[in-house]
Amino acid sequence: MKRFILGLVLGALCISSACGQGQVFFDILNASQSPNATSEGRCWILTGSNYSLLTLDHLSHPSDLPVYGKLLGGASPAALAVLARGVGGGDSSAALLDYNLVPGQYFDDFGSAFFVPGVAAGDTAYFQVFVWIGNYSSYASAVAAGGWVSYTPVFSQSIGGGTITPPGLTGIPAVLIPLPEPGPISLVGLGVITLLVFRKRA
Repeated sequence: MKRFILGLVLGALCISSACGQGQVFFDILNASQSPNATSEGRCWILTGSNYSLLTLDHLSHPSDLPVYGKLLGGASPAALAVLARGVGGGDSSAALLDYNLVPGQYFDDFGSAFFVPGVAAGDTAYFQVFVWIGNYSSYASAVAAGGWVSYTPVFSQSIGGGTITPPGLTGIPAVLIPLPEPGPISLVGLGVITLLVFRKRA
């Protein structure tokens, strides 16, 4: 009987803890019309010398290349962990991003919120998003093959969980695919970020 009661108590504590854990959807459903947006951004692709809103729709048009993403999040910029679930291939964090039928808007194909470690519901969390186009098993594979890839700087926003409906990625800057050609100093930063992604996969 004592073990049974203890089990009920521990179960209640686990449920309470989960309900208080911060959550977010891997959805980019924002309204900004600018490729220079620093928040509420959408997905853009280079066409000629300018960026246009991305409209690849692999679900409705299989001939369109798929769009994949990797979502990192945490309680601080230095404590980011991979949040997105796997859809097969070599990178277990890859998430297939479906077109929302609005230019530049994409959402996680799984359609469920992700827990953000170390952040309570209603608090501010930090995120970084990596995106690639094509049938590559991971961001690293896309980079190695010279594919079209992008990543955002680390950004922050309030998240949901518990009685608060989890939001999408409202704080995300515009996602430019591929990124503009970096200068020499930016290349150093890119190398550090790429190393971080490789280590997250290990």
